[in-house]
Amino acid sequence: MGKTDPKEYYKEEAMELLDNMENMLLDLEDDPENIELVNNVFRALHTVKGSGSMFGFEEIASFTHEVETVFDLVRDGKLSIDKTIIDLTLSAKDHIRALLDKDPEEPWDTEGGPVLLKGFTSLITKVKGVEPDTTVQDPKPRETVEPAATRTYRITFKPDTDIFLRGARVSLLLDELASLGRSMAIGHIKNVPPLSDFHPEQCYLSWTIILTTDASINAIKDVFIFVEDYSSLTIDVIDESDQLDSEEEYKKIGEILVEQGALDEESLSRILKRKELFGNLALEEGAVSEDNLQAALEEQQYVRNIRKQRREVSLSSTIRVKNEKLDSLIDLVGELVTLQARLSRFSEESESTDLEAISESLEHLTDDLRDNTMSIRMVPLAETFRSFNRLVRDLANDLGKEIELKTLGAETELDKTIIEQLKDPLVHLIRNSLDHGIETKEERGKTGKPVQGTIVLSAEHTGANVLIKIQDDGRGLDADKIREKGIERGLISADAEVSEKDIYSLIFAPGFSTVEKATNVSGRGVGMDVVRKNIERLRGSIDISTTPGQGTTINLKIPLTLSIIDSLLVQAGNEFYVINMSLIKECFDLSENIIDKASSGCFANVRGELVPYIDLRNLFGVPYDEKRDNHLIVANIDNSTIGIVVDTIIGQYQTVIKPLSHAFKNIEEISGSTILGDGSIAFILDLSKIADRVQAA
Repeated sequence: MGKTDPKEYYKEEAMELLDNMENMLLDLEDDPENIELVNNVFRALHTVKGSGSMFGFEEIASFTHEVETVFDLVRDGKLSIDKTIIDLTLSAKDHIRALLDKDPEEPWDTEGGPVLLKGFTSLITKVKGVEPDTTVQDPKPRETVEPAATRTYRITFKPDTDIFLRGARVSLLLDELASLGRSMAIGHIKNVPPLSDFHPEQCYLSWTIILTTDASINAIKDVFIFVEDYSSLTIDVIDESDQLDSEEEYKKIGEILVEQGALDEESLSRILKRKELFGNLALEEGAVSEDNLQAALEEQQYVRNIRKQRREVSLSSTIRVKNEKLDSLIDLVGELVTLQARLSRFSEESESTDLEAISESLEHLTDDLRDNTMSIRMVPLAETFRSFNRLVRDLANDLGKEIELKTLGAETELDKTIIEQLKDPLVHLIRNSLDHGIETKEERGKTGKPVQGTIVLSAEHTGANVLIKIQDDGRGLDADKIREKGIERGLISADAEVSEKDIYSLIFAPGFSTVEKATNVSGRGVGMDVVRKNIERLRGSIDISTTPGQGTTINLKIPLTLSIIDSLLVQAGNEFYVINMSLIKECFDLSENIIDKASSGCFANVRGELVPYIDLRNLFGVPYDEKRDNHLIVANIDNSTIGIVVDTIIGQYQTVIKPLSHAFKNIEEISGSTILGDGSIAFILDLSKIADRVQAA
């Protein structure tokens, strides 16, 4: 198996940093004096820039540098966070993300990037009074640095004073070193003469460069190949990544100064005997220069940071796993569940006690493996919920409204696959609440409401489902207007008696809209029908409740997972069916004494409650058998109770959900299929569709 491209790791990390940064910026807009948030944004930008340069994303590094500079000025108290900085940085985040997504062969954006840079450089100019150089050079292709098995080197470079006369450019050497990995260059100025003796064509500086790279020492020497005859160069290994350090500490300042050649052993021993602060004493005695001491301090801090980061990675309690690997694992567990069911069936028929004991043990192990595997796919809704903060902020600004988004139950977990498919429907519903639901500031003022509208996005577990609510305090739905539009479009007749719930459900009809004039946000009648289809595709349900003048609540009930469910296996005629166990309340023999004969339809009297029921034989056209036993399964769907009559209740079954073939796509009452232990097929019943059929009968 080949190595994963390190650039892909960088992209994943950068995407995560950018998403976190967006949330921090939105929090910073509400709390502009929060210096911790400012520092966190700065660190995110610094990491994106530094790692981008390391992995060859020069355009990202160059662009991010200016954004980072602005936040560095904020950290220094020279700029204050305001809407301009927040708006610019959010747009910059979008631009960096676009650069990460673009094809490496495509040219860099020639419009968006420079426009944003101009905004940042104008802020920098206000503080510094000098226009920074933002010219972006075309990135040169170079080998990618593998972020593994790295070493940290101390490179001491002392060029001859006449190096410039030989045509050498030291800045290019330092840039080339930086391209090998993560680096820090420290310039030494102790040999710079007074201005009266200063010659502009001579070099008086020397450098200590700390470089962390996986490149060999020969690759480092190659950087200096053209200047080695007229310079002094030493390269020492000071840290290695394949050695797991017991602590983050590094050498003491005195040891570093001795290794750098700035201090001799005798002076070190003499100063240490005084048992006072080493740095101050060394300067006081003139044993070292201030820039040598500063170089040692910076090296010490640099290596400590490297070790700290390495330990954090090695001790991390989480790892990144590709979605494809998780999907493959789920599929394999599904096949194992099916195979285990076959073994259980075979052991029952064989009447072998040993085989039955093995089968039971395997069943317990399979159950645990299934639960653990499914839990790996479960992730909190927090990240998805937080991503809507930006949507609400930007759209509210566009609409000229003041709207606050509140989230509850963000810790609720859901299958990652479902979350990915749920995001688009949630975006559409929130946009509708922003555009149609929440009134303008003027309208809210006239009705005595607070000027700022509120949208509450919440989630909670309900059995094997998650209930997600989108609730606003807006104008609510106008039932009369919806009914009028429904009659106009021929969805209902003018004299039809339609319940309020059914009237509200008309908004899910394709092309339905009560808005007289479409906007760039909504009003074209495109979306709500797609939302409903997407929710139903997830085996979920959607319903609406509203109070005119007070607001609207949209309830989404979504199953926890799409892969494996606990179910009840039943039989009608020669066909097998499975029903989601979480929806079942109880089961009865359908005897004559519980059938309500006074009613005209099919109703059962269950402890005084009339429950409408439907016979699966009648529903699917299975020939009727007078000799069969009738069993009633009572289920609860969307606060409604219905009954389903079957021939036989076989028992509880772990259902591995398989998609339907095209031959069954038009049968709404079936949502999927599964393979039984003997290899036969069972159909998964969609109880929400069956409930609609029962209630319409």
